[in-house]
Formats: sequence, C-alpha cells, structure tokens
Amino acid sequence: MHSYSGGVAALAIMCGLAAGSVRAAEPEVNASLLYQDNVSRADLEADRESDLFARAAVGVQTGSAVGLRGALWARGDAGAEAAFSFDDLSRAHLGGELGGSYKIGVGPRAPRLELVVPLEHAWFGDADRNRWLAQPTVRLRKRLSEAFDLEAFIRHEAAEAGARLFNAEGQEGGLLVRWRGEGAWSLLAGYRLRDGDVVAYATPPRPDLVAEADVIVTDRKTFDDPMNGYRLEARTHRVHVGAGFALDEQSMLEAGYEWQDTRAGDLQYDDHLVHLGWRRAF
Repeated sequence: MHSYSGGVAALAIMCGLAAGSVRAAEPEVNASLLYQDNVSRADLEADRESDLFARAAVGVQTGSAVGLRGALWARGDAGAEAAFSFDDLSRAHLGGELGGSYKIGVGPRAPRLELVVPLEHAWFGDADRNRWLAQPTVRLRKRLSEAFDLEAFIRHEAAEAGARLFNAEGQEGGLLVRWRGEGAWSLLAGYRLRDGDVVAYATPPRPDLVAEADVIVTDRKTFDDPMNGYRLEARTHRVHVGAGFALDEQSMLEAGYEWQDTRAGDLQYDDHLVHLGWRRAF
C-alpha cells in the first residue's frame, strides 16, 4: 500500500521541516453530528438502513516556510465516531499527514500547488473493518477575488483492512468553491467524482450483484437483519453544499449537506448526508 514515490515525498517534506524555521504547534478541536440515510449502500428500500453519528477529534499542526514561495507542514490527529444504531460502524482513528506547497507566481491571487500524504489507522466496532488508509493528494488552490477561492484536487486512496471485503482502492477528483464575506458567514459548494471499490449490502438472492462483485461475504450481521456484503467497482458522484458562521476569531459553527449517487452495472443507490459541527483553533 505504501508506494516508493509517497515515501520519497514524505522524506523530502520532513527534511524541509528540519531545515526551515518551524512554527509553533497549532492545535484544533472539533465536534459534530452526522446523519446518513443509507449506511448499508442498498439499492432496495427494504435493505436501506440509516444512522446518526456523534464525532469528536483533536489535531495539531506545525509548519515551515521554504523560501519566498514554498511551505511545508506536518499534522497529527486523533478522534472517535460513535454510531447510535449500529455498533459495527463506530470507530476510533489515529493519523497524520505531511504536506508541501509551492506558489506559482507572485501576488495574493497566484495559484498554489500542494502535495499532501495522509495516513490513518482506524479501529471499528467490527474488527473486520479495522484498516490502514493512505490518500496521497495533489491540490491546486486559486484565489479568484477577495471573496472567492477555488480548489481542484485529485487523489488516490488505498485501504488495507482486516477482511478482504473491506480492502479498497480508488481515485477521486473534485472542485470546491468557497465564499467568505466581510461578516461572519462563509459558504462553499463542491463536486467530486470517485471511481473505486464500494461495499453494498443486500438481502439475497441478488444474481445481479453476484455478477458484478469481486468479493462476496454472506450473512453479515452489521444491521438489524443479516445481509450479504458485495464489493464492487463503482462510480460515485458527490455534490456538497455547506455554510459556516464564525463565533469569534477562533471558533466556527458549520452545517453541510451532501448527495451521493453510486452506480455499478445494474446497481444504483443514492445517499444523503447532513452534518452539523463546531470547531475551535488555539
């Protein structure tokens, strides 16, 4: 899962941090509620399950300027997520990332190119889901005006789990637009496209899913009724809108909604996610 190129990038970032003038650590805490109306990723209403999650996390970041246009940073974080209905989906995680950026040009509106190498380990209520997750990402950020920012990204993800059903690879790209006014409000809207592995659940018999799946596990007891788990290669479209309200210079309330549409052969399901959160930087 860990590529040679990712290791070289991480080593270069650590060397740059060691050589530069490192900023003091910047801690942050956040807490949120997330409602997801199709955690089973089911296409039939009878198999569709929803859940509410309470989440909390703490992170700390430090960084260093490199010349006039470059920057390097390192971040560590830890958190937990408790599912109200299905204990198998609860998790705790520990992770971090190394990143570097380069400003292409001069002036406040010059684009900035970033390379980020995140790595995370998560422990779930269901040990089969315990996994390492790597998501090397390339981002391009551009300030369009005093109020609008644009971000484009592409990433590769690789997950190695306790059971083969939950091993996953995929590629994702997207665009995000942010608006920040002179007052306390900020808005964002984004679109993402992902091609990669998903695990969908269904009550058998489902010969259509058997034909598409590369891994099938029968009689999974994650939800109220046992269902089969099917790992499929799918395409997912995601549309996200959100808003933030600054309570002061360090704290913010956030709200967001995301719609997802996933298709793999004859399988098609949607998912709706609603997020309410609070974060504070120190």
